[in-house]
Amino acid sequence: MHLHLYLPAQMWYSQCTISFYNEIAEVRLNPVVLELTDQHMAQQQEQKPGDNAYHLKTILLVEDDTNIGEVLVQAISQETSYLAVLAADGFEALKFVENLTPNLFILDYQLPRMNGIELYDKLHAIEKLADIPTIMMSARLPQQELANRNITAMNKPIDLDDFLQTIDQFLT
Repeated sequence: MHLHLYLPAQMWYSQCTISFYNEIAEVRLNPVVLELTDQHMAQQQEQKPGDNAYHLKTILLVEDDTNIGEVLVQAISQETSYLAVLAADGFEALKFVENLTPNLFILDYQLPRMNGIELYDKLHAIEKLADIPTIMMSARLPQQELANRNITAMNKPIDLDDFLQTIDQFLT
């Protein structure tokens, strides 16, 4: 499993990789980034999503198409001050949230092994994640299921300006 962590462009290092091998994480980080990440994790543990105190807000993007995922994460890291993490499927996303609470979920609907609605339900069944807002994207979305769950829909192909504006609406 590989999670790609993209930090905002203002930081010293733009990308690091966290690799999981049988529950053991191998982290390749610049020391400055490690310090910033430790600070971010400490703030995440002290604060609940939606707190007004300043902290680096985190977005968990779940997209099985690596090219699309990396383009979206790069757009977030270059155009915003948010921390974006890319997971390739629902199981990677569930592993990620064991250790860190994101401020926003962006989920592809057509994921392998578990679709976006199933992932949303599993994430929101976790008490600490129950109030995290979600954007779901796909060329074909189940509109009624999204409406029942109060999920914001974005149709692919994604317009980057609309995408970034929608993120800002949730995180500012």
